[in-house]
Amino acid sequence: MRSALDTFKAETQNYPLIDMKYYFTSESVSDGHPDKVADLISDAVATYLIDKNPTHRAAVETMVTTNSVTLAGEYKSDVDIDHIRTIVANTINKIGYEQDGFDWRTFSFENKLHGQSADIALGTDDFGAGDQGLMFGYACRETDNYMPLAISLSHRILQRLREKTDLGPDMKSQGYRGVCRHRYTRAS
Repeated sequence: MRSALDTFKAETQNYPLIDMKYYFTSESVSDGHPDKVADLISDAVATYLIDKNPTHRAAVETMVTTNSVTLAGEYKSDVDIDHIRTIVANTINKIGYEQDGFDWRTFSFENKLHGQSADIALGTDDFGAGDQGLMFGYACRETDNYMPLAISLSHRILQRLREKTDLGPDMKSQGYRGVCRHRYTRAS
């Protein structure tokens, strides 16, 4: 019995060989990038609302723009909701925003968080996690940290940029690599 590789070779021996070249690009953003600021604020607020209590729930969305933060979403928790502005300010301060346009001391804040709806609670109180997210990623042997080379390069560029304190908290880097592959293809 032939192996799968032998079968493939036999079936493709008369196919023309084509060269493929493409670029794989990845982007990395610093803690001060608006997308990351929003994520860090959402994480800090959700962590506070859940407060290590398995019966608590939190779904937090954050919008960040010039010197302004708006929170929206639902929660099931018994923690002090009035403390959330302080959590947001501390998160912005930790990131390093103390400048015109965005300052942890003077930003405007709107809290549109409200209690979890009874319909959502039906699906999360005894089981389940409510809404689910989908992430893309994979490990590979292109780098020592098992990350694809493009994202690994992007992270390293950003790490070097962070060492220059005069650049401010909002940075973005992009890494890419060219890939050449030979592929057999069936002529149509």
